[in-house]
Amino acid sequence: MMTYDEQYAKYQKEIDKWNNFIGLCQSEPQRTELDFILNIRMAEIKKIPTVQLSEFSFMLFQQALFMQRKSNECQSFMNWGNYVRNKMKGDDITKLTSIMRKVETRLTNISYLARRIEMMAQSLSNIGRARYNEGRKE
Repeated sequence: MMTYDEQYAKYQKEIDKWNNFIGLCQSEPQRTELDFILNIRMAEIKKIPTVQLSEFSFMLFQQALFMQRKSNECQSFMNWGNYVRNKMKGDDITKLTSIMRKVETRLTNISYLARRIEMMAQSLSNIGRARYNEGRKE
């Protein structure tokens, strides 16, 4: 059984780890291919070959899966935080509560974005499939 000091050191380490995890970027991220896909307009979609639409769809599904994993990590932290909060005292509870609020907000945002990205991936896949089927009829 761990002593109070050992438990304290353990949860301090976890708090610091999760605090770094939820940190926000300090600079504007570079524009990536994913950003391009997420901001693509319908006029541009009409010009993109069917195979490339399928590739874009796959990339978006991968991103949605990654975001779901991050969502699961946030939920795991929330579960852990609720468990250890009962064992804390004073300023540590305040610090943990503050971090948990940030994690909860991040969890909400990540879950929402993952669903939206998955919807877009499905739409691109459907467009590609419809185009392919149209081409076969001609």
